[in-house]
Amino acid sequence: MQAITVLDFSILHFIADHFHNAWLDQVMILVTKLGDGGFIWIAAALFLILFPQYRKQAPYLLAALAVSFLLGEGIMKHLVERIRPFYIEEVELLIQPPGGYSFPSGHTTTSFASAMALWKINRRFGAIGFGIASSIGFSRLYLFVHYPTDVVCGIVLGIGTAVLVGYIFRIINNHLNHPNTEEKV
Repeated sequence: MQAITVLDFSILHFIADHFHNAWLDQVMILVTKLGDGGFIWIAAALFLILFPQYRKQAPYLLAALAVSFLLGEGIMKHLVERIRPFYIEEVELLIQPPGGYSFPSGHTTTSFASAMALWKINRRFGAIGFGIASSIGFSRLYLFVHYPTDVVCGIVLGIGTAVLVGYIFRIINNHLNHPNTEEKV
């Protein structure tokens, strides 16, 4: 675990040393706010509802968002209890210090779950979603509120959750559209 922590901090220091500037500071604050409370992803679901061809798929996006939030924030963070990096190395944060534990990154988990759901709904929407999700994940590193491993595991958990929720939705949809028609003897 010590080697992972050393690697995590070396990446955080690289970002701080090579990317930070006044303009990008403001951009990263805005980008990270897009992920606050799943705002951007709820807005995406509302956008889908506007179009008849995507209306029935908006619940899939919302379910992927909700389940990934429950798994990451509700379960994993409390099992792992990883302290955030700014508690270990004192830095001046550009945002209010987030509460709770660090692992996995909740912003990243919900963003990648939502992006994967969008990808399964429409590849163009998904490509945009993955771009936004990647930006949100990077912002969490830039702002020194998560470790790189928090973000990487958030990506894996988010995508995995969206795939699982999609599988469950397909089973339910198949059952509703093709109910079991057993012959009565």
